[in-house]
Amino acid sequence: MSPKPQTTSGAAAAKSSKRTMYALMVAIDRYMPPVPALRGCVNDRNAFKEYLERQFANSKEIDLKIVTLTDQEATKQGVVKGFSHFEKAKDGDICLFFYCGHGSQSPAPKEFWHLDPDGMNESMVCYDSRNGAMDLMDKELSYLIWEATQKKDVHFISIFDCCHSGTITRNATLTPRQAPASHFPTRFTDYVGHESYKVNVVEGLNQASPPRGRYIQLAACKEQETAKETQINGQPRGIFTFNLVQVLEQSGGDLTYNELQQILQLRVGNSVRDQLPQLVSTEPKDKDQRFLGGAMPPKEPGYLIQFDKGKWMMNAGSVQGIPAQGGEIE
Repeated sequence: MSPKPQTTSGAAAAKSSKRTMYALMVAIDRYMPPVPALRGCVNDRNAFKEYLERQFANSKEIDLKIVTLTDQEATKQGVVKGFSHFEKAKDGDICLFFYCGHGSQSPAPKEFWHLDPDGMNESMVCYDSRNGAMDLMDKELSYLIWEATQKKDVHFISIFDCCHSGTITRNATLTPRQAPASHFPTRFTDYVGHESYKVNVVEGLNQASPPRGRYIQLAACKEQETAKETQINGQPRGIFTFNLVQVLEQSGGDLTYNELQQILQLRVGNSVRDQLPQLVSTEPKDKDQRFLGGAMPPKEPGYLIQFDKGKWMMNAGSVQGIPAQGGEIE
């Protein structure tokens, strides 16, 4: 007797057609001494996490899978292991890495001096950094993202609310999310994934470069600036993430990364000095992709209104039937 052909129910078929968003969301307020504590990182992560959960709670298109690491869970080993969350991602899926905590710098071994003329890495400060563990270096993040994306067509977005985040792959009292630079020397062989780095010999010196996957990065500030946190609505919050969630809520998330960066630069710039959000992508054209690769559920049309340089501005124009001239809001 031949076996019956297997059939898939309509519900199962619909479920199998879903894309998955894998989110790894790290927040550290309490560090091991001597790294100073922060107050708003967990609040920021939770606000962004809750925003995502609201958007995709009833989605027929996206299956949201979130892993969180908080304070003592976010050791360097814990964060590196957390990247295994992205292993199941397949073509068409979305990967999101969100980090909120201290950023810093750390001495770069000579193999990286061609990439870092000042001899310093940008780094992400983990819970146990400066206590037997290195910071998580920008080169290591590059490797981890490459490992998560190699041989896959996934949309990978990383978001950093920390200092020195512009190239890393919080007065109101303002508190900078910046730990003192590490003075602990590191060796090339200490770096996660160093076996996969490309090494060239130039004038007798080894020059190493980490592999790079395809990704988009949204950062709270320039490389030399500080990301700041303060009291907002009675709660410690980071100025960058607070505005990020507000803009996404008000726009329905229907923005390109370029548009999102421009709005955040205006909003953060109107709130604090010397903090300019940055956008980086390995493929320049990806900056014109919509947030989360266009995965946001459709919303009723609306317009963002913001105050800049003494004028109210609205992101609408002739496409929406609004004349370009004489459109200022009284």
